Amino acid sequence: MKILTNRYFILGNLLLLLISIPLTLFFIKRQQELRSRAAPSSKLTFSPENVNTSTQCQNFNVDIMLDPSSNIVSIVDFYLKYDPTKLDVLQIKESDSFSTVVRPVSVSSGEANMSVSVGADVTRAVQVVSKVATVTFRPKAAGSAQISFDSEKSRVFSLAPADEPTENVLFQVSTANVTIGSDACTTGGTVTPTVTPTGTQPTGTISPTSAPTTVPTGTANQAPLCTELSVSPSVTGSAPFSVSLTAKGNDPDAAGTLTKASFNFGDGSIQDITEGLGQKSATIQTNHTYQSAGTFGATAVFTDNGGKISTACTQTITATAAGSATTAPPPGQSPTGAAPTPTGTSSGQLTPTSTLTSSPTAVPTTAPTVPPPGEVAKTIGIIGAIILTIVAGLALLAL
Repeated sequence: MKILTNRYFILGNLLLLLISIPLTLFFIKRQQELRSRAAPSSKLTFSPENVNTSTQCQNFNVDIMLDPSSNIVSIVDFYLKYDPTKLDVLQIKESDSFSTVVRPVSVSSGEANMSVSVGADVTRAVQVVSKVATVTFRPKAAGSAQISFDSEKSRVFSLAPADEPTENVLFQVSTANVTIGSDACTTGGTVTPTVTPTGTQPTGTISPTSAPTTVPTGTANQAPLCTELSVSPSVTGSAPFSVSLTAKGNDPDAAGTLTKASFNFGDGSIQDITEGLGQKSATIQTNHTYQSAGTFGATAVFTDNGGKISTACTQTITATAAGSATTAPPPGQSPTGAAPTPTGTSSGQLTPTSTLTSSPTAVPTTAPTVPPPGEVAKTIGIIGAIILTIVAGLALLAL
């Protein structure tokens, strides 16, 4: 009992407690900071990573793959770069895993981007290797080309408790190499029909309506076919409503080729595209923005090298009155930041109306996020403060 009455012994133990509690809180907080810094681990890759095409103008697909590792991914915002002298992007289609389009496809010379998410249901957040989207390319010239991600603009958002709600958890990106082995499109050869005039010498009185008839021996030119017109992300949205229209067509003639695709957006705007054609079949994509509310009948037709025009493919697009939307901007980005609105040009090349910059555009967050992992440290701090108060009271009693 004498040891308990020793004032110096009691003060020494109290001093030890006062030193050990702040040190414990410091190391706990330090450990949480290290966990937060180690959180980014997602990887974006291409599949396949090596593409060989022996015939120019033979379209091919490349899948964008995500390996989330320890992250729980809800949104992928990817930016692609490629050689525009060797390749054209015809289409980017979202996957079933990331079925909600946050920002529509935007394509310019040598660049393409899109933002997709799992939607509002956080239980669909991706935790295993999954496909993000499929990109369709068309070779333009023989040689080698590389497809890559813009690592400064591309972002991946995670719902994992160790990650901040707007933290980019993209850790690594890869490239894809394309080898184009031919320098000319193969259209199956050229067939030149021969035309042999045959006439019958009339006898008797020649009627003014009678004339020799010229009968070609070649097959008559058939009209091309428009087989499909699709709209992405959907046929309904709030004005101003930006959509991507993709038309597919072919020419049934042996020597026939498609020379022009014509889009009528139903709001008074018409666009003719000739770039990327000159072959038997084609998939042409363009973008359009409906500025006002209404229901519009969009159509697409193809014209062949004989001047024949296909029947129209149609889609009904509805733009409703503008509603409110909530966006969650990334760090350093204004909440009012918006992605550029892509539009088509008469050359068939899709070009955004605003210049792409190194600053990423704001991506609306369609899925709820998890609060940052600071609550544990706050709780420990409160408990520590209570203990310190008790220790201080005991110290006063000891004195």
